[in-house]
Amino acid sequence: MFLAKTRILEIPLFLAYIFLLFAATVMSDFVIDPYVTHHINNPYLANSLDLLWTLIFRIILPLLYIISVNRCNPLTYLKLTANIGKGALWALAGCLWFALAIGYRHFLQGLPFNHLSFDTWLNMIILVGFFEEIPMRGLLFQKLHEFMGFWQASALSSLLFVCLHFPYWLSIGKSPLYFLSAGLYIFVLACILCFVLKRSGSLWPCIIIHGLNDLLSLIV
Repeated sequence: MFLAKTRILEIPLFLAYIFLLFAATVMSDFVIDPYVTHHINNPYLANSLDLLWTLIFRIILPLLYIISVNRCNPLTYLKLTANIGKGALWALAGCLWFALAIGYRHFLQGLPFNHLSFDTWLNMIILVGFFEEIPMRGLLFQKLHEFMGFWQASALSSLLFVCLHFPYWLSIGKSPLYFLSAGLYIFVLACILCFVLKRSGSLWPCIIIHGLNDLLSLIV
């Protein structure tokens, strides 16, 4: 770990990490995805290229940052190896919330279940928790928390998480009203996940709850 007297030297590196994360997202939404859609007919190759790009900037980049800057075990820093039992209890609470939400939307509101493809299950439900929780709550939130209080770090990291969705929304032509409503929902969810990480001491419940949240939005 960096000593407190050298903490100020880490700020440019941390800002560079944030810049690369956002630059990679913009490139993916405005350059790579359109190119893959219009020029690559093989769906397996297209999905592999998109998965590789995401893997580099959402998983490998945070791991390299922790290894080179914090000089510690990235799995330990990301809280993937500690408090497994406590994290499982928080994940169970997330599953109960998911069950209640499904019951309300499907049985009380009568919304039908949507069929999901294998690619949707893999990329938007199973892997999304890893691809978004590791770089955002695992590194960005925890790093901000080293510089400021919990609520400030939670609010700022959650705001950045909302902004990370802007390029995709712009690329598909979402309205300003959607930006406001979806952005507010994601901000609140991100703050909750920061709280879950803080209380559980594990990133696993955040990963699971994130995946369940996306599953809920897709199947009903």
